[in-house]
Amino acid sequence: MNLFNEWEEVQDVLENTLGCGMQFIDASGQGILERQNTSPVCHLILDSRLGHQRCLDFYGQKCFGENAPNEKFSIFNCHAGLTNFSVPVVIHQKNHTALIVGGLLLGDVKEKWCKQYAKELSINTDVFLNAMRRIKCFPEEEVLHLCRMVNLVVDPLIKNILKYFPGLEKKDNLLKIMEGNRLKVDDLTGLSNRQHIQSRLGDEIHRAREYERQLSLLMIYIDNIREINELYGYEVGNILIKDVADILLAFMQRVNILGRIAGDGFCFILPETDRNKAIKLTKKIQDRLNDYQFCPKEGESVPLKIIWAISSISEEDISAEEFIRQTEQMIAQSRGGTEKRDSDKRCVITGLGIISPIGIGKDTFLEGLLEARSGVSMISNFDTSSLPVKIAGEVKDFEPSIYMNKKQVKRTDRTTQFAIAAANMAIKDATLDLNKEDIEKIGVIIGAGMGGLGFGEDQHLKFIKEGPQKVSPFLSVIMFAGACSSAVSMELGIKGPSITISTGCAAGTDAIGYAFDSIRHGESKIMIVGGAEAPLRPLILTSFEVMGALSSRNDNPQKASRPFDAKRDGFVMGEGAGIVVVEELEHALNRGAHIYAELIGYASTVDAYHMVAPDPSGEQASRAMERALEDAGVKPEDIEYINVHGSSTPLNDKTETMVIKKVFGPHAYNLAISSTKSMIGHSIGASGGIEIVATLLGMENDFLPPTINHEYPDPDCDLDCVPNKPRKKRINVAMSNSFGFGGKNSVLVIRRYENDKRQE
Repeated sequence: MNLFNEWEEVQDVLENTLGCGMQFIDASGQGILERQNTSPVCHLILDSRLGHQRCLDFYGQKCFGENAPNEKFSIFNCHAGLTNFSVPVVIHQKNHTALIVGGLLLGDVKEKWCKQYAKELSINTDVFLNAMRRIKCFPEEEVLHLCRMVNLVVDPLIKNILKYFPGLEKKDNLLKIMEGNRLKVDDLTGLSNRQHIQSRLGDEIHRAREYERQLSLLMIYIDNIREINELYGYEVGNILIKDVADILLAFMQRVNILGRIAGDGFCFILPETDRNKAIKLTKKIQDRLNDYQFCPKEGESVPLKIIWAISSISEEDISAEEFIRQTEQMIAQSRGGTEKRDSDKRCVITGLGIISPIGIGKDTFLEGLLEARSGVSMISNFDTSSLPVKIAGEVKDFEPSIYMNKKQVKRTDRTTQFAIAAANMAIKDATLDLNKEDIEKIGVIIGAGMGGLGFGEDQHLKFIKEGPQKVSPFLSVIMFAGACSSAVSMELGIKGPSITISTGCAAGTDAIGYAFDSIRHGESKIMIVGGAEAPLRPLILTSFEVMGALSSRNDNPQKASRPFDAKRDGFVMGEGAGIVVVEELEHALNRGAHIYAELIGYASTVDAYHMVAPDPSGEQASRAMERALEDAGVKPEDIEYINVHGSSTPLNDKTETMVIKKVFGPHAYNLAISSTKSMIGHSIGASGGIEIVATLLGMENDFLPPTINHEYPDPDCDLDCVPNKPRKKRINVAMSNSFGFGGKNSVLVIRRYENDKRQE
């Protein structure tokens, strides 16, 4: 794209005919005075969000001048009633400043707009029209492309202008227009985003039904984007995505709608277009993309691999969401094998169960999050007088007999009791009647890093002090790795898969990720999943202390866990359980379940570097986050919040901050992160389950959980960690990280579930 083809002609008209100049402003805030110093406007807009604001600040200071508030000011709208940044023209007259943008150079509407401009500027209409007729028109699709970038450019532009001209706020209801467009645009390409595409598709389906018109949906995916990202990095991959977006724009027609539907996918809504016409258009696009040469490095060319799918509306009623999904399924089938994404089944979370140091049950836990309460205290369950570390995130007042019979209490350890209690809570919260379900289609996956090790420690002490006859007959059963999930399955009477995962600190997250895969591949309808852990025993605590991993702030327990704080000195051991009901979307809808969120992505990697220390390069941790984003079909800039691993160790917090910056680039400073461990400590295998519950409650109640005890900022941990108190915020897409011992890196991505009923 090149919107500067007619630079000299435009400049000549403005300077010689109207007696005023034209100035382009680049992203660094400097005026561009010569054509050879320019780059395409799209680059100006897309390269840097901060650059836009610098540019606009410069525009306000240099063009409006010190006396600007005393001048009369006009702003003119372009095509479709939006304001864009294609050719900003500032005309200064006596006591009058006019900013003309956009539609001035559109062919069929030029004369109409010029008459309006001439009248507003008190310029002779004939003189103005004759002058404007000398300017060749820019291709309409280029200007339309800029119109779609309204939330990147116009929103800050309007706000900047309002600093100088507060009375302008009432003109054309500009702020309301900007707010309405804020969530419609894809930040990387400037095209419509998935949410806007779905909304517009719903409108077009309704129109096609009402007027008996044709309607087709064309999806185009870059099939080798993952390979390019892995070989050359995400910045290079983003260049390819932007190039493909620009190519597709050349095929835009006035009635068509083009958007970015996924990280590597684009979508054309084609009103009044049957399948045959859509195929013809696709072949033209394919020919153009075949001619495109992508060069990630000098002298190196990578062929572009494209797959596409077309769906056309039939006589059957179909929602916009279903229309998109059936087309995505065709894409997935074209990919085949391990590349099959967006499988037949969607996965949602419908029930929450939580045992934690700041509350038992979701309501009490929610109160603890909102109050930014610390659950860390002096250990009360055993004598710590001989131990160097005497603090932990202990679950107080837990009575297992409330959740199981006394016989079962004797046959289970504290970890399993936590798991059973939280599972019962989750099922109750999901209003799930197991008697009405196919129990062979329901599974249990529990993550437990240590499982029955604490119980084994207690029994070993009995063996030493009191002899073999005092050892529990259930020791061997409780100690075996699969005991926790087996006990939950028996308690609930369900007969699907029953698995205990022991991947350390990532175990709870992995359990949810495995359940996600099981449901989306059609293997299960419902899974009861999460993490449970009760590691607070003298030997286990000491093993972490001698490693140098634990905080030694015995004198101030509630201040001991302080992720991202400059004075952090190690993590605080915790305990608890976080269990969720994960369910196939259609099954949940059919039974009228409340849906907390949709699970959309999962990935796991390992550093293969060290059993305790994270790889300082962060390579595999960043790879896990990138793959989770790819699996979810979302872009880095879609993520608004990350519930981070944030263990409060000096090395982990610094490395995780670096990894987030690596994955998200400048967007890392726009999103929020927080560590639930600041309030409850590190509960090893349970942490991933507890933290996804915290994230879901934040999403459900429109707030960001805080990172408490953030008193001394660390320059190496300079992201927005929601310090010390919760923040009101609507979360649409969130991520949860679990980075643990052995170099395990596991990541989940969840999205707010929105049904297909459009809000009137």
